[in-house]
Amino acid sequence: MTVVEEVATGLGRATLFVQEYTECTNFCGDFEEPIAIIALEEPVDPAHTSIVLQAPKGDIARDELRQVLATMRALDGEQ
Repeated sequence: MTVVEEVATGLGRATLFVQEYTECTNFCGDFEEPIAIIALEEPVDPAHTSIVLQAPKGDIARDELRQVLATMRALDGEQ
């Protein structure tokens, strides 16, 4: 069962979850990839209203991605 949580960031609300991923080349590997989708509160371009952060092949854990989300903010003078 996928656990989905909402996380506050300096850019907008993020939806954080982990997807199961299987990659097969010469052999198969199963991974759990944390993913966060941030809905931008003030997008610069209305055609781009979200940002996706992904930890490919689970390079970082869900808790570590949550820590990254906590540091995200708009650049000073940028809107």
